[in-house]
Amino acid sequence: MKQKCSKCNHEVNKDMKNCPNCDADLTKQRKIATFGCLGFVLIAIIIGIWFFSGESETPQLTDAEKRVQHIENCLSAWDGSHPELEERIKSSLNDEESYEHIETRYLDNDSSITLITKFSAKNSFGGTLKKDVIAEINNNCELIEIIQWYE
Repeated sequence: MKQKCSKCNHEVNKDMKNCPNCDADLTKQRKIATFGCLGFVLIAIIIGIWFFSGESETPQLTDAEKRVQHIENCLSAWDGSHPELEERIKSSLNDEESYEHIETRYLDNDSSITLITKFSAKNSFGGTLKKDVIAEINNNCELIEIIQWYE
């Protein structure tokens, strides 16, 4: 079998100890190549053990944390509003375009979720009012009913 000398690129037989062209030590080159490959394999094994042996970096959520995450997924990531409730509120206004969501808070009732949404909108005289709406949604995030309107 043939190999190339790392100094002069001359092609030499693998069983030769020195390059006939530049007299470079070919045994050192083979040792370096062997140790380089072994070193690479060893590093890959160490990384593999480290990667697969440890605990998952994402901690397991408690049931309460999963519940909070589920409820928050019912609300818009953008402004925290409940889309179906927001549409119901807008449809009851004189000027749907004037609707502005301020905040939505929630109470977890286990079997349902109570939402308290604060918003502002213009009344029929053009004045801006702030209102609160209390509504109930089920565990599938669907609006059940609007319980009460507050001014």
